[in-house]
Amino acid sequence: MEGEPRFFGPQQLREIQRALALAEELCGDHYHLSAFDLRSAPYDVVTGRELIAAGVEPPPQPSQLAEVRRCDLTREERTARDRRRTHYRICLWDPHILAVFDRGERPGAVLLFVLVHELVHVVRFAKRLALFESGHLARVHEEAAVHETTGRILARAREPGLAELLRRLPELGSCLRGLEP
Repeated sequence: MEGEPRFFGPQQLREIQRALALAEELCGDHYHLSAFDLRSAPYDVVTGRELIAAGVEPPPQPSQLAEVRRCDLTREERTARDRRRTHYRICLWDPHILAVFDRGERPGAVLLFVLVHELVHVVRFAKRLALFESGHLARVHEEAAVHETTGRILARAREPGLAELLRRLPELGSCLRGLEP
């Protein structure tokens, strides 16, 4: 990436909120979670602007549009209502996602794909269907399982440009590429 990184503008941030609400609904339906269950799940979403301002560098692979990070909360950060120690942070990498938009992909479709994919990870980690820390082979299998589940979930979604995006995903570079040996 050359020069200063580009970040989401106000319109794209609104689109993230819209796509996140739809992604939560789709994932909740798939995993039979109520809206309350998913909204109280131990995760949040941050953008590259926030991460880079905090000194976190974006991943070097432009195909890595997002990632899930695990945060262990201190006693002070936990609330009386929620005593969980583990919190997941979905990190959206603005510069990489904006590059996909530049190639003509519909922002709503890209964001919905990315957010569903990352929410599937969060649900799987939170429900202990997968381990956050694992070896390379287990991560490859986890990405394949999440990718398949994401496809099943999105098959029911009606988002302009989504079907075309899913058909072209291999040529655009998917989340699987970064983990191949």
